[in-house]
Amino acid sequence: MSDIITVSYSEIKRWRFCRQAHFYNYVEGIIPRLKAKPLKIGSIVHNSIEAWAKTGKWDNILKSVQKEYKGMFEEERELYGDIPGNTERMVSGYLARYGDERKHYKLVEESLGPVPLTKRTQFKLRIDRLTTTKAGLTLCETKTAKRLPEEDIRIWDLQTILYVWALRELGYPVKAILWDYVRTKPPTVPQVLKNGTISLKKDIDTDYETYLAAVKSACPDKMADYKEILNRLKEEGTSRYYKRVLLPVNDRMIEPVLADARMSSLEIASFRHIPVRNISGFTCPRCFYSSLCHAALRGLDESFIREREYMDRKEEIEYGGEEAEEAED
Repeated sequence: MSDIITVSYSEIKRWRFCRQAHFYNYVEGIIPRLKAKPLKIGSIVHNSIEAWAKTGKWDNILKSVQKEYKGMFEEERELYGDIPGNTERMVSGYLARYGDERKHYKLVEESLGPVPLTKRTQFKLRIDRLTTTKAGLTLCETKTAKRLPEEDIRIWDLQTILYVWALRELGYPVKAILWDYVRTKPPTVPQVLKNGTISLKKDIDTDYETYLAAVKSACPDKMADYKEILNRLKEEGTSRYYKRVLLPVNDRMIEPVLADARMSSLEIASFRHIPVRNISGFTCPRCFYSSLCHAALRGLDESFIREREYMDRKEEIEYGGEEAEEAED
């Protein structure tokens, strides 16, 4: 009998995306040295909220981000922007909105399982937290995105459905999912015009606190001129940047997701050492390994690209790679 292999949802997702990408990541064990901006920012925000959920504090995460930022090359700073400042604004806004709800959290181990999937495969999961809502015990999963997602995105969010199944198998009677969305684009600081006033653009993508601070700094004696915009932003609150959606889960929702996960896990167990490139103008430009595949398809030397752009996956796991994978999802 073959050895039982353990898979995560991130691995299943990578397998479905492209078997060659899965081979690079999970068999050869290489990942990009430089994270994509959405992954980098999302991972930091996610880790900050996770630290607060566990301990009630997140200042250590912010300090480590500030330290890392100081050591970055100039091109990295240009790529990522003001990570420390933006992180502080995003997480502070989140805690101002949801800080009182920490008392409802149920502490569990981050990494759970493995849970048997088939005779040859088992499933491990890493959850954010469990909480109590009107639906009962609820899986709360923080998701980061540049824009708050619409309803159709949740239809395809199979990870959380699979997590509910696994948690039930482990003895946690989870009844619902709470999607906890955080927008990673920070509120825009309004432009100061040549005459020293603040722009009155009504479509500015910002929040009340950011706009108010800019007006107080640039032209505190003209607060009345900005009353209309400030009132509108105050009424909106933080709805542009934070959103929660509660969904009760029933067995009929779980069955097709579990069946697909089982089939994918068996494919991984049988064919993970046989990479196949899913060459596509849609998927390839979005892939972490596009430069390697490009070199291979052009008959170029891949070794130089591997050395320059990629590193051993174990190095990232020691630094926090599991969080990075969750951020990507």
